[in-house]
Amino acid sequence: MGGFVSFNGMNCGYSEERIGFGHGKQPEPYLQLYKCDSCKTVGSARIQGDRKPLCSGCYNENIELLDPKDNSIPCPKCDTSAVIKVVEDTWA
Repeated sequence: MGGFVSFNGMNCGYSEERIGFGHGKQPEPYLQLYKCDSCKTVGSARIQGDRKPLCSGCYNENIELLDPKDNSIPCPKCDTSAVIKVVEDTWA
C-alpha cells in the first residue's frame, strides 16, 4: 500500500501538496520519495528491480531517497528546515 505526503519549506515557501509513495497490490514497482539537488525539487521516483531511480523533473540519477515518515529534512531550494507530512496514508 502507499500514501501521499505534503512537503513544505519553512523559509522559502517551496511546497509540494501530494507526493505519492509506496506500492499498489504488487510489491514492485513502487514509488519512493526523493530530493534532487540538481533541479532542487522533491518528488516520487519509480523503483523497479535493478533500474536506477531517476528524478521525475530533470532525470538526474543522483537523487537522495527519503523516508516519508522522516518529518524533517533540508529543503532542496534553500537548504533550511522543511516538513514532510503524511496527508493520506493508504491507496491501492
